[in-house]
Amino acid sequence: MQYKINEVSKITGVSVDTLRFYEKLGVITPKINETNRYRYYDDIDINMIFDYNNYRKLDYSSKEALHFIRIASLEEQAGILEHKADYYRDKIKHYKK
Repeated sequence: MQYKINEVSKITGVSVDTLRFYEKLGVITPKINETNRYRYYDDIDINMIFDYNNYRKLDYSSKEALHFIRIASLEEQAGILEHKADYYRDKIKHYKK
């Protein structure tokens, strides 16, 4: 299915400006109609937006989140998650002091 930018904004709760920013970052890659220059997004783009935002909420940097959802192999993802688990354990220790 294809969606226009306003529809994606409503589905994801992400502003149109942020969607355009995500496009520049490489989080999403909408198809652009050469005739009218409208952006058309598919279900994969919507999933990428949700995944990216979830990793950002978990204290991943923009670069880390993008790498995780776009490039990392499953083995690499497991290593990243283990590293992040260590980060959270250290953070818990810090706040318990």
